[in-house]
Amino acid sequence: MPAVTATGLIVAPLSLQRFLFRRLLTSELVHEAHLMARSGRMALAMALASSA
Repeated sequence: MPAVTATGLIVAPLSLQRFLFRRLLTSELVHEAHLMARSGRMALAMALASSA
């Protein structure tokens, strides 16, 4: 389950960029993408640790 969550969080900023960039909300885009990437890395670390 953590691997699926990590994949979703790492890929999600791509669709978020398409949604927010057209509305000229770049600062919100950068902030949200940063949080998603950080959470995705943590979920990926949990997936790797649980498989070892």
